Amino acid sequence: MNIISLENISKTFGSHLAANDLTLIVPKGSIYGFIGPNGSGKTTTIRMIMNILYPDNGKVRIFGKEQTGSRVVMRIVKQVGEKSELVA
Repeated sequence: MNIISLENISKTFGSHLAANDLTLIVPKGSIYGFIGPNGSGKTTTIRMIMNILYPDNGKVRIFGKEQTGSRVVMRIVKQVGEKSELVA
């Protein structure tokens, strides 16, 4: 099971391209970190995963559920801290 799945996501702010065609899969039990220079899209990507921002293109899935702009994804993400078996 993939905990996080990003499929070809992109995000722009005006003429600034913050994330460009990003694909990432984080399987269950994995630990990932984002490193890169300022302005490389790390925070924007995390905000799209957390359902704070929405990608212009592509899909974000958390625990197999596609991000839809609802609070459902946020409830799922909160469970990670409460149920260690979801990430172990």
